[in-house]
Amino acid sequence: MASVPPPSKPAPPQRATRIDMEAIDLPGGWHGRVALRIQGETTEHSLPTLPAWQAALQTFVNDPFSIDQAVTLKYSRGAEVLHGALACEGGRLEVVAKHHTPFSAGARISAMLTGSRAQRNFDRAAELLASGVSTAVPLAWIARSKPKRESWWMTMFAPDLVDLDHIALSLLPQVDPDHAHSIKRDIIHAVAELFLGLTSGGWHHRDLKASNVLLRHWDTPGHKPEAWIVDLDGLSRSGASSRSETQRLVRLGASLRSYASMTRTDYVRFLKAYRHADSTTPNRPTADWRHEFRLLARAAERYAEKSTLRKSHKIDGYAGD
Repeated sequence: MASVPPPSKPAPPQRATRIDMEAIDLPGGWHGRVALRIQGETTEHSLPTLPAWQAALQTFVNDPFSIDQAVTLKYSRGAEVLHGALACEGGRLEVVAKHHTPFSAGARISAMLTGSRAQRNFDRAAELLASGVSTAVPLAWIARSKPKRESWWMTMFAPDLVDLDHIALSLLPQVDPDHAHSIKRDIIHAVAELFLGLTSGGWHHRDLKASNVLLRHWDTPGHKPEAWIVDLDGLSRSGASSRSETQRLVRLGASLRSYASMTRTDYVRFLKAYRHADSTTPNRPTADWRHEFRLLARAAERYAEKSTLRKSHKIDGYAGD
């Protein structure tokens, strides 16, 4: 991995969201936590009471497809993702519910020692929101040890999100070139702010490619784009380091390098926006920028070549509704 200058000490984004939570127990050996109140700088959500949560989740675990308009978004050997509306006392919550079942002995041992996957993702999401990083709002997690250490976690459905990969590949080429420049400029600053929030919080994501960066209002007149991260399985709290920062920058560059809508100049602009996101950090000399860009560009090219061979059978992306 190429070596780049160490990260500066950035200031975290100031959009903190606080979540008030309560423990919950259900028949059948289920236990977990639920959100009772969510409060941000400009928004506040009053959620079901604890008894209402207990009734709604008990119905749900007995029959997950009991949620209104249930649609399967993903299904695999170890995970299932549903989208629908959870009926609760006083209203309905549009949710995304994710079911995890460890399918290997190692995964079951990990769940026993470190907690369920649902619990870890719920906690990660709450910490991200508390630090001002945008992600889907966690609503509940429940887990049980028998028979297979399965778990569910629910997030508030976030509409109108489109991943950066789909934007770069399919949507930007359809935009008028004169307008595309300003759109890309706003996207660059939104993604730089997301990366800044992860760096300042000491977060490392092992696969922060373009398809795992989602944007809201990416082309909405009168709105600045908001960059989100919703794939939390690859996220860990490992402390800010030059190596983890370089991995993020190389992975993003590798996933975008083949698209005509994203140029080498755009990548340089992104690096500058990311490095200068903290207004207290002085500008770096031009020579430093050129040196850093060359290192990252070469590393991204090598990564992309290896990735093409390793993952040619996979399909990534979230194009929204």
